[in-house]
Amino acid sequence: MSTSPTPESNPADPIASGSPLAGNHDPQSTALPTDLPPPAVEETNDPGIDEYEELTPELVEDEAIRGDFVIKWAVILLAFLLASTKVGESLSLVGIKTGQYIASHGFLPPRTDVFSSTVADRAWPNLAWGFDLILGTVYSAGGFTAVSVFKALLVMLTFGILAQILRPNLPSWWSSICVAFALVACHLRFAPHATLITFLGLAVLFLVLTRFRQRLQEPAASGQPRLWLLIPLFLVWCNLDSRAYLGLACLLLYAAGESVAGFLHGENLLPATARRHLWTVALASIAVTLIHPFPLQSLLAPTQVYGVEYPAVRDFLQQVYLGEPKPVSVGEANFFPLSYGGLWMARDSFDYAGISAVIVILAAVVLVLFNWKRMAWGETFALLGMIGFSFLCLRELPATAIVAAVVAGLNGQAWYQQTFSQAYTTRASELFFSRAGRAVTVLALAILGFFGGTGRLRDPFAPQSGYGIDNNLASLIGDLQTRLVGLPSAPAPGGDVAAAPASTPSRSFDDHPFNYAVSHGDVLLWIGQKPFIDSRLPLYYHTDEEQNLLATNLRVRKALELVRAPRSTDPAQGRTLRPNDEALITRQRAERREYWKSVFEKYQISHVLLRLSTTGRAAQEVLALTDLLNSDPPEWELTDLGAGCAVLYRTDLPQPELQTFLKDRKLDFRNLAFQRSAPFLSARDRWVRKPTFYQRYFWSKRREISPPIQQALQYARLATLPARSEGNSLWALPDRYADSRAALAILAIRKAQEGLQDDPDSHWGYMVLGEAYGVLSKWEATLAQNASRTQTSGLRYFQAMASFNQALVSSPEDGPAHQQLASLYGQANRSDLELRHQKELLRLIEADPEIDAELMLAVESRVRELEKRVAQAEERDLQYQQQQRPPFDRAMELAQQGFVLQAIEVLDREAEARTGNLSAEQLRIILQIEAGRAEEAHENAERFAAPAQESRMQSWEDPVAFANLPNADYPRAQSLWTQKIEQASKGAITGLLYGMIPRPQGLMGWPLGATTSAATWAFTRPETICETRINLALIYLEEGNLASAQRELEQALAAHPETGNRTLILHYLSELRGSDADLDPFSPSQTIPGEFASEEEFSQRERLVDEFLN
Repeated sequence: MSTSPTPESNPADPIASGSPLAGNHDPQSTALPTDLPPPAVEETNDPGIDEYEELTPELVEDEAIRGDFVIKWAVILLAFLLASTKVGESLSLVGIKTGQYIASHGFLPPRTDVFSSTVADRAWPNLAWGFDLILGTVYSAGGFTAVSVFKALLVMLTFGILAQILRPNLPSWWSSICVAFALVACHLRFAPHATLITFLGLAVLFLVLTRFRQRLQEPAASGQPRLWLLIPLFLVWCNLDSRAYLGLACLLLYAAGESVAGFLHGENLLPATARRHLWTVALASIAVTLIHPFPLQSLLAPTQVYGVEYPAVRDFLQQVYLGEPKPVSVGEANFFPLSYGGLWMARDSFDYAGISAVIVILAAVVLVLFNWKRMAWGETFALLGMIGFSFLCLRELPATAIVAAVVAGLNGQAWYQQTFSQAYTTRASELFFSRAGRAVTVLALAILGFFGGTGRLRDPFAPQSGYGIDNNLASLIGDLQTRLVGLPSAPAPGGDVAAAPASTPSRSFDDHPFNYAVSHGDVLLWIGQKPFIDSRLPLYYHTDEEQNLLATNLRVRKALELVRAPRSTDPAQGRTLRPNDEALITRQRAERREYWKSVFEKYQISHVLLRLSTTGRAAQEVLALTDLLNSDPPEWELTDLGAGCAVLYRTDLPQPELQTFLKDRKLDFRNLAFQRSAPFLSARDRWVRKPTFYQRYFWSKRREISPPIQQALQYARLATLPARSEGNSLWALPDRYADSRAALAILAIRKAQEGLQDDPDSHWGYMVLGEAYGVLSKWEATLAQNASRTQTSGLRYFQAMASFNQALVSSPEDGPAHQQLASLYGQANRSDLELRHQKELLRLIEADPEIDAELMLAVESRVRELEKRVAQAEERDLQYQQQQRPPFDRAMELAQQGFVLQAIEVLDREAEARTGNLSAEQLRIILQIEAGRAEEAHENAERFAAPAQESRMQSWEDPVAFANLPNADYPRAQSLWTQKIEQASKGAITGLLYGMIPRPQGLMGWPLGATTSAATWAFTRPETICETRINLALIYLEEGNLASAQRELEQALAAHPETGNRTLILHYLSELRGSDADLDPFSPSQTIPGEFASEEEFSQRERLVDEFLN
């Protein structure tokens, strides 16, 4: 409390009581003399701060009103933020394309389908044609960015209206909280679909109904009840949204509830005239739904949705048409009723949206029970009706949450009004509740906004925050457009790179493929092709099985699969033919072939478009691809393999034009890898980084995979498959592609490196590199047949090991990477490194709710075995330490025995002993690379390079080059190995010439030194140069510099014709030259010198001898 004097107690105050300026005085008697000096100014210490104002109930009320205002607008702005996501659903493409078609064809929807290749003559009652028209217009004006902004503004308007539905002269704090819960419940449905109109329509409906009731109950309120506004509302709503029946149902239930309240003489009911007016408006609203391009379908929309649309979608998702319904994922459960058992059996059945919806619905029910005597029967009936719709289909749960938010907010305010005093006080407890509660609410909304903005609140597969088109959808459009139409055309309005092309098909034989995936059908429609099916699933459904395209699509996909032998009950036998199985399989294959051929003939299908995902169903999709390639007899030719799709054409059609097309478009992986140079890549800007604390706990869980890495993943998957003739594997490449696995691995490396240039933290890119290097390691070791180039040593081993370790830097919890490294280190006998990853693998297995007990026991057994080895190695090293053996010798001994981590620890601990010892530093760098410490090894290698070069240390270039390759610094590695080749040649010549100089007779070591120099020149130098040139050629090859790779291989063979790697060199040379005509598979030592007749001459002479003898 301020201690400054008050005006009443300050005698110097000129306005104090009794002063001339005070009230109730005579102006005639208080005139001041003009000759008096000015009054003295009293000095004070007042800094100018306003005096303290005592807290009053009025101020508390004003503070609460301001707080409620802030909370309300925080919710509205939060709605805009959560809706500010990019366009990522393929169904949006259908809406935009439909709207553009309507705008260019008379502003009325087409009566039949105009996009597909299968149902062009089938009626298409597009009830949401108006929203499609708006969406197409918005896109034409500003591209996908405009669509994103339009969507966000529409959501903001919806929840702004919801925030206004409250009781006057009461705190709106609770109502804003209910709206916030409804917002979270709906936020996963904020796609540019007609669902947004459902939300907006319900908000406007309950705003009008609430204002109607409030104005009737308070005649003094300004304005007249405007219930008739609902009639134009439903006129517009039914032309924008196929689910306008939800609003009609709420209106009818509201009217029914009020009639029941009148019958029961409830407390809170509308007057009889108002109830009659309500029924009149409700019936009129039903009547205006007939003002529609499809009046009957508009009126009967509920029967179509619940009787045809949702069951058709459910049957398609479960694949009921195949006779064996499969379980659906949680993301697909939206079309199922709440009673669907698979929903409750699945993990993570409800996300934040589902939990929020349940909370706000429960709150509404509880508050209705609290207000049982004073409840509004109409609102309660509407809520119960929406809950019933949610039980019928979970897709209605967000809409139910909106209605529940209205009911909970209004009933919460009514209960508060009847239960608590409406007079504000300054009591500490009430102040604390008011201030702290509102502060916590604002903080919670801020947290929601933060997590919503970062994307953490959404599903990992949901679209990104921002405006424009989502990267995944843009990648899919670009991929299909490149494979089927040609290179992407000019950007769309607003800079969108996924604009629908205006060009005609140029890379396809025709424009109507058979698409496996529904999303691919949407994109086909977008790029000007004609899909077999797309996301408009009800359009393709028919009660007649012959005309049901959904069933046909699934059955054709099943018919295109290979018929396999039944799996034996004995796991060791796998799939083996039993008696009578062969005849059964032959009959089933014939039936399936006849079926899909009949369908394809009916719809004139020449090619199929197969989806290839990076996650989820990837294994099944790769199996479908290999089944098509392994068809017997061969009936499919692979013409394109993209980032997310494969295109295969029929080879059984007797069409000369198609055969010519296939001859020109046949996909040859070896030609792509060895005959087409790729753009050279520079080193990456930075090394891979660990996920930060912010990324782990605050940023979106979504992990994007760039298109080049997606395509690399498809190449790598095919490269790792065995050939069909190599075993009885479920996934197998046809034998005609078996020789392309090295080419596929090289293509995978190039694409992965291209993708990692843009995203150095992509763990998928490093996984692809590791798998591809593993394939090349096995392939090259088999070709070389040389002990110096095995799967567990040399260039490819270091590349594979470094790649998998970098994947773990980016994603430390990645089980497959730990498994690959455990296997790789186990083959190389690196016990402590294998133990490190086996332990991590065991931890991840134990944390998995669906534990594979057999695998866990195997890993536990291996861990115990490795722990014994490591303990024994530690004991031996302790003995060596007690014997005072040099640290370098101890580290070398440990490294040779396979204990890399212990060897590094010895070298790091004895840093002083390592100083100046270049051999120890070289060993340390190699071990760090092998242990996965690539960035640290690179820094040490660059510091090591200069002193090693000055001292002319032998082969110092190898560890430095290996340390640069994990960051794709090909130029640095190339320069180092080129330098090594030059130094090897110079050093050998210098030693040889030096040995030729005559020595004094007494110098006994001269003959031995001269002999050693000669041996180095004759034997060591060629092998060193050859091995180094092979490494150079391999990295030139994976970089895409084919001319340099061929030159290095030719020089390697010339430098050392007797090399054990001759077969490997000849293989790559034949691929690069496109022929092996000029390559001799035999080394000079295996060839007898002399002149011999050619094979043609020999055959001719043999024929002449036979004729002479006969």
